[in-house]
Amino acid sequence: MALAGRTEELTRLHELLDEAVRGAGNAVTIRGIVGCGKTALLHEFAARAAARGIAVLTASASPAEQALPLGVLGQLFTGVSGISVTSGGSGDDDPAAPVRRLLDRAMAAVRSETPGDAVEQARIMRELWLTLYARSQDRPLLIGVDDAQHADEASLRYLLYFVRRLSGARIQLVFTEWDHPRRIHPVTDLDLLRQHHCHRLRLAPLTGDLVAAVAAAQLPLPDAERLTPVLHELSGGNPLLVTALIEDARRGQTPPGEAYRMAVLTCLHRGEPAGLRVARAVAALDVPGGATGGASGGGPGGGPGPASEIQELVHQLAGVDPASADHCLDVLNATGVLRAGRFRHPAARQAVLADLDPEDRARLRAEAAASLYARGAAKAVVAEHLVAAGTTGGRWGVDVLVEAAEQALLGDDPGPALDCLRLAARECADGRRRADITMSLVHAEWRTNPGAVERHTPALITALHRGHLRPADAHTVIRQLFWQGHYDHALSVLPWLGVDAGGDSAEQVERRITDHWLACFFPPFATGRDAHGPLPVAQGPGKARAVAAMFAVLTRRPGKEAAHAAEQYLQSTRLGDDSLQAIQSALVALLYADTARAAFWCDSAIEEAGERRAPSWRAVLQAVRSEIAIRQGDLPAALRSATAALAGMPRQSWGVTVGTPLSGLVLAATRMGAHDTAAAEVRRPLPDSIFQSRFGLQVLDARGHHFLATGRERAALRDFLRCGELATRWGVDLPTYPQWRLGAAAAARALGDQRRAWELVRAQLAGPAADEVWARGATLRAQAALSRPQHRPALLRESVALLQDTGDRYELALALADLSETHRALGEPSRAQMFRDGALSLAEACGAAPLVARLEPGRAGSRAGSRASSRASSRDGAAAARGRAGADGARAGLSDAEYRVASLAAVGYMNREIADELRITVSTVEQHLTRAYRKLQVPGRAGLAGRLPSATYRRHTAACARPAPRA
Repeated sequence: MALAGRTEELTRLHELLDEAVRGAGNAVTIRGIVGCGKTALLHEFAARAAARGIAVLTASASPAEQALPLGVLGQLFTGVSGISVTSGGSGDDDPAAPVRRLLDRAMAAVRSETPGDAVEQARIMRELWLTLYARSQDRPLLIGVDDAQHADEASLRYLLYFVRRLSGARIQLVFTEWDHPRRIHPVTDLDLLRQHHCHRLRLAPLTGDLVAAVAAAQLPLPDAERLTPVLHELSGGNPLLVTALIEDARRGQTPPGEAYRMAVLTCLHRGEPAGLRVARAVAALDVPGGATGGASGGGPGGGPGPASEIQELVHQLAGVDPASADHCLDVLNATGVLRAGRFRHPAARQAVLADLDPEDRARLRAEAAASLYARGAAKAVVAEHLVAAGTTGGRWGVDVLVEAAEQALLGDDPGPALDCLRLAARECADGRRRADITMSLVHAEWRTNPGAVERHTPALITALHRGHLRPADAHTVIRQLFWQGHYDHALSVLPWLGVDAGGDSAEQVERRITDHWLACFFPPFATGRDAHGPLPVAQGPGKARAVAAMFAVLTRRPGKEAAHAAEQYLQSTRLGDDSLQAIQSALVALLYADTARAAFWCDSAIEEAGERRAPSWRAVLQAVRSEIAIRQGDLPAALRSATAALAGMPRQSWGVTVGTPLSGLVLAATRMGAHDTAAAEVRRPLPDSIFQSRFGLQVLDARGHHFLATGRERAALRDFLRCGELATRWGVDLPTYPQWRLGAAAAARALGDQRRAWELVRAQLAGPAADEVWARGATLRAQAALSRPQHRPALLRESVALLQDTGDRYELALALADLSETHRALGEPSRAQMFRDGALSLAEACGAAPLVARLEPGRAGSRAGSRASSRASSRDGAAAARGRAGADGARAGLSDAEYRVASLAAVGYMNREIADELRITVSTVEQHLTRAYRKLQVPGRAGLAGRLPSATYRRHTAACARPAPRA
């Protein structure tokens, strides 16, 4: 394998051996970089020579034995490591005995300090040579010395003596040594160069074609062709590295793998000690993908090249002089471990650093950080070294880490930011500065896992008591404690923020935001709400207006001013650590005013959170999106969003706010008929603290609907009434949300308690904001269910008219289904069929399988659910586009006359009734309807309900509807 690509060199060696066999002895020096295959070539050549009957003597020099006199010569002649003289004669019982005696004499002469020993050395050299020469006449001899650059001086003198006498001998000497810019043995070089029978072979790095040949010999051809560019790029043509990369591929590892990393270390440890130190310095300085220096660096990959400041710093870290450092870099580049002074792959750098002891590695990285900082290197690069070293090196290091973290967060890369801030917070000695750093760490951790923030709570509470936190940070701590359900801790520190919330200072505004936020999400703990009232929506900072808009919607009633303020904030604000809460508030405020706009802005924010690699932000926003989708009647979207939200961060990280995605999932799954999915979530244990928040109301409401849909009416009634009890106690009992009375009324009616159901519906109609469009539309449907059959059509027509304008397709489908059943009960099958078709179309679009099955009793539940989900998925894009277009899109294609006729037909008016109402002929009604069907692309009256969601339509139908009985 390793000899692939060395055919020419092997052929040349055999040609020279043939000359030696014929009596023209010669010497060959094989040179090349570490790992280029010199040793493999020598061994292969020696093996082939022995197979030809050539006597072979080989030795391998080593730095560890370089101080041992005659160490290499001893290997050649005394059988060290199994190497011995192989003679063709048979005269002596021990042919090697005379040689050993000569070596003993040579060793004694080397160790002696008497002047006469030089003469003795010359005699021994001559006798050894004559011995070799004599035996070569019977059998040609090959002498091979591997890594000759490490040979001891005494052995080299003997070998050079032999080289000078090769002419006429049947002997070939082959040396392998490094291809070194600085010669290890200059005397040896000069001596060999003077000999006409001395030859040099240089093993160059493998070309791309040769690498391809190596790969093709070891890998399936498709893999070889695919990997050849990678093999050549990562190895620089070094056969040892090529072989290792191929081994990784054969093991199923994507090159580079473990074999490559070990091969890199082999190259370094077999080289010069200074080269290893330089490689370690390069590994410490060479930050992947980033510039090491300041303004002057500019090498491959965005970092400095070999002649830039990284090279200037290497000699300092390696502890060698600049010239030696340059030389070592040249060697490492030639070896293929480096390219232009940098590692060819991060795996090589990681292997070199991992090869160090932990203490040495930390020391090296700390020294690198200090050197780079002194030269004005990029903060991110210096910070990476500090983090790797696990120390700041002083106050300057804390500053560098904080600045690098800020840069990373601006680039939406929280990983490095977290590493920097954790180290800075641990090492910072100043209490106030440490509190600031910890708050930055809290924000950064919140992006990926809010649950991780809990570990900082004790330190932050201490900092709050000591006055080390800024107002905004102090309130962030308060809100985080409520988020996690740590009410006792939150209430214990809330008095520390006892400022007048009526002013306009930064601290007063933050207090007011907290008050409104608590009133919306944690009403039992709201403070100052009654005293200060809602912040005027048009005043204050942007996030204060957003939270105030939510406050106005959730504790008062939806209004245009609040919706306008919420959307204005969404238009002007970028998602961030300090804006997420306000964006969430604005979306909730907009949810109850315009679901289509809320969905648009929420989708935009979710997309931005994904782009900015903030999974926790994304999860929180997806939870809001599930609320919006429920309100739109888009059940598949609600289920997807809620599921994605819960998967987006660990359950424990949600704290009590898990109620939002949990309720969205349960409610959507229940309405879609996926009762097993809903039941699995309902069975999950929840902390008691959740039922001291708005999120608990959401859970109770969703759970009640699940129980009601699965025949557990008493459990449903219990949850709805508990929801109402809490909402009433907290002062948030509004028809907008939660609609607990309607759920309780449905449960009571299912239990046969008509009186109680009537009481609940009447209370709903008489409550505050009872004229809110969506609430009244849903309540009228509940009233119709309790009313006499002859009173139901008018109630349901008004319900349909109101719900048309809310964008809630599910509630509208329910109202149309009830209207269809009412007309069927009254003996009006044509009207019943028309409303049934409209309800069925909407139910399928919503993915509401149980409602589809109710409208088509013969359809199997599973088939209905599959068809409903399929249609809902295929229509998601179109439905969303229609929702955003609003009333104007539906109105644009119709004339005024056509629109008036179609509006009345959509809620069940027959042609004669439309003609009487509008004082036109029946024929004119028919003509207008025909044109309306064509323009709106609907097959008939049933399709009109979903295409006319406008205020004009509601006014027409409300004016035409009979007064609805209230009792």
